[in-house]
Amino acid sequence: MEAVVFHGWSKPYEEGMTPTESDGILPPNWKQMLPKDGWAKHAVIIRPPGLTDGKETGKYKAKTKTFRTFRMSRRDLARFVTKDLVDNWSKFEGHIVAIG
Repeated sequence: MEAVVFHGWSKPYEEGMTPTESDGILPPNWKQMLPKDGWAKHAVIIRPPGLTDGKETGKYKAKTKTFRTFRMSRRDLARFVTKDLVDNWSKFEGHIVAIG
């Protein structure tokens, strides 16, 4: 699905990750089935680490640059989405957000 969002951003998908006609669940003509590229310029992709059922700690970081992280609680991810992401949308829009 990230390939679809990248198309919506009018950005090339990450090197080596562009799906081919035989890859995954997308049909061969998937780009022609979508609106003109650039239609999702405000979308955000969130890449969480392994999620746990632990308590909310409020201790996490979110960056538009990749960093190494391993686990975080689902509650902390929910807090990020409902509070930090919404309140700071302009900082994250059009980017991939690594969180952990």
